[in-house]
Amino acid sequence: NEPPVGFPLRQAKSGDVEDWRGGGGEVRRFGMNVTTGEITCEGWPDNCFDEPKINPKVDAQRHKFSWGVIDDNGMLRLTKQDHDTHEVFKWMGQDTSRELPWQPVFVPEPYSDKEDAGVLLSFVRDQPTGNNFCVVLDAATMEEQARIHFPE
Repeated sequence: NEPPVGFPLRQAKSGDVEDWRGGGGEVRRFGMNVTTGEITCEGWPDNCFDEPKINPKVDAQRHKFSWGVIDDNGMLRLTKQDHDTHEVFKWMGQDTSRELPWQPVFVPEPYSDKEDAGVLLSFVRDQPTGNNFCVVLDAATMEEQARIHFPE
């Protein structure tokens, strides 16, 4: 009796998402040698990643980082993933017992060439109260910079 895959909007509106295991898929990196036409695929075992985002400055280029949501032992966590080293950096300020992040957005720093320079914005639902806020994280460090609370 598996819970459904994908964001359970009806359940989220009522605050009942405890049995949701999360969506997402395996992280894979594809490459193509433009001279030979050879295609390669590298997998990342045991990594279920949902709603991935990259810095739009590196669209269609080899990139090192992506940001998104993972299922971390039944808790949804905002993460930064390093595709070269397979390191996963988590938003450590998150209260995983009550905060459900979703729909992250990467906003690049305008005048920087660093791939992870910018902020990650995400809506977060406080499960016990049903209130929502937007969290602002430093995309390089994953440290919380601000919370924007919405009216009830």
